[in-house]
Amino acid sequence: MGIQSKFFDQIIEKLKRLNEYANNWQEGSYDDHAAKQYGLNVSGESDSTLNKYGRQRKFRLPNRKKALFNKHIKTGDLRFHFYPDEESKTIYVGYIGKHLPT
Repeated sequence: MGIQSKFFDQIIEKLKRLNEYANNWQEGSYDDHAAKQYGLNVSGESDSTLNKYGRQRKFRLPNRKKALFNKHIKTGDLRFHFYPDEESKTIYVGYIGKHLPT
């Protein structure tokens, strides 16, 4: 029967698109506008949200250091918080779930 979730297909689709962007990101800085070309609605958090709730947007990277996952994809009721590593041209997803407090 498989996994039953109204969000499952949505999550897989957005992760595929984010992965496609990451695979094509060869030079320069991460770019929200370029991500839109992959069907991703991306934005960063406001300063007021980061001042009040920034700690809730910090997640561990594979090297065990914490980073601010300020960028997020908006899709319906879900948010995908991610960190674009400018050095390695790698995107790390730290959170997929309901909208975090703002």
